[in-house]
Amino acid sequence: MSDPVRFLTAFSQALSTLGLYGDEHPATRRACETAYRHLTDLQAVGGTLEFTFLPGEVLFGRDLVQGLEGWEWSTRFSRGAIERLEVSGPVEPEHFERFLGQAAAAVGVGETPPGGWQGGEATIRFGRVRVAGSVPYQALLVPDVAIGSEQVRKFVYVVNNENSATIKYVTTGVLVDGLRVIKEGLAPDDRVIVNGMARVRPGAKVTPQKDDKAPGQSGPVQQKSGTKPG
Repeated sequence: MSDPVRFLTAFSQALSTLGLYGDEHPATRRACETAYRHLTDLQAVGGTLEFTFLPGEVLFGRDLVQGLEGWEWSTRFSRGAIERLEVSGPVEPEHFERFLGQAAAAVGVGETPPGGWQGGEATIRFGRVRVAGSVPYQALLVPDVAIGSEQVRKFVYVVNNENSATIKYVTTGVLVDGLRVIKEGLAPDDRVIVNGMARVRPGAKVTPQKDDKAPGQSGPVQQKSGTKPG
């Protein structure tokens, strides 16, 4: 599990615990301390931390966070005005607790705490993102169900010239209408297996059948960028 995943998992667990038991319960304090510890561990790499929450996807900086595809909390954050989370410097424990309370209220699991928590020189902030589209570009797209996971690596099965299944490791991008952008690892003429994934093994013989909606198709993708939270 990567450091961003550890922090976000602990963060969501702290919000859930706060919603169940309130901010004074020992379980809430332990969950908050765990999330704070994972945040400081992540900050040890240096630089500003930026998370963008989209329905079913999380970006850390500009990279898709592997392992959190379809994560329920990403959708809850984006619907609750937490589309961007930014940490620009050291965060005091008391400030993190106030931030946690405000975030819980935003996603509907807690009441809005009195007083402000962000503003001025605050080092942890969240807000909505105004997006601006870039020029569309061509990308290889495959059905999301065709992508498998091996720890932190993503892969697809392709059919070689002998009609045997082989693994290709890929770098994935955003999801577009049920199709996953493939940044690296596939060629336009690769034949990707999209059905019967549970039965496929490397070297297994397959009987390929063409699927007009499947792999290797190229389509326009529009990358989005956002402003910083206010």
